[in-house]
Amino acid sequence: MVFDGNGHFTRRDYVGDNLAGPDFAPPGQEKGTYTVDPDCTGSATLNLNAPVPMGSTGVISVKFVISDGGRHVHQVVSEYTPPGSNGPVPIQTSVDVRSWSGTMVQNPSRPSARCYAEKAR
Repeated sequence: MVFDGNGHFTRRDYVGDNLAGPDFAPPGQEKGTYTVDPDCTGSATLNLNAPVPMGSTGVISVKFVISDGGRHVHQVVSEYTPPGSNGPVPIQTSVDVRSWSGTMVQNPSRPSARCYAEKAR
């Protein structure tokens, strides 16, 4: 994932051993928005923009917490709408990212910048 520091991000999803084509989504296809709150929690919405004939193009909503001075991001999927569906489906998944190298701070003067204070030292 690539965060721009202003509430927007892009990512390339690994579709895995796809014998019919590339293993990753095309660059720039998957885009989203995020917010970081002063208490180092936040939310993000990813638009998969999958090419489907009808229905949703896919949306993943997550809640997260930043810890260890910005070196860890713990997230859980709060809602998932698969490509081609008409609405969200039940899902239960979480992700822990360690050795974080991106920046999610939307504005260094905001209180959320303290989530990264230790990393800058």
